[in-house]
Amino acid sequence: MATPRYQIIEARHEHVWKLARRLREEDRVFAAAAGFAPRDLLFRMWRDSPYRRAAIIDGRVAALWGCYGTLLSPTAEAWLMTGPEVERLPIASIKEARRELATMLENKVELLTAVEARSQRAIGFARILGFKLEPPQPSCLTGQLLALGRLAWGDVPSVHGLDSRKAAA
Repeated sequence: MATPRYQIIEARHEHVWKLARRLREEDRVFAAAAGFAPRDLLFRMWRDSPYRRAAIIDGRVAALWGCYGTLLSPTAEAWLMTGPEVERLPIASIKEARRELATMLENKVELLTAVEARSQRAIGFARILGFKLEPPQPSCLTGQLLALGRLAWGDVPSVHGLDSRKAAA
């Protein structure tokens, strides 16, 4: 099997709808815990983000991410939604996510994110990216437990020397 090819591009409106139909289960559960239909949450995050990107793997939308916040605030909220293709390139996905987080932090002091507290995969991924997770709190909309993650400027782990055994954990 050939190595999958990927590219990172500016996320467009059509990417939202293509990915929304194929979101991984963890992202569907997160959207429900946040009180939204997956497509609606993905669209809102995309719409509100001045910085938004898409990963295209072998011609398919594999992931969308971005960050949003107010112009004068030192913090922004980072988000990521994924399709099944990201599992084909786990190390590349982590490296690109770290690069993107570093780019987001060029204009902010801290990034925040929310993680569905029952998803060990989501919690593990957030930690691999460098987020420090707070104890879970109930969502104000649904009561489902979400963990707030914080990533400060300078705390993004290096993309060099990424250990594939740690990435698989």
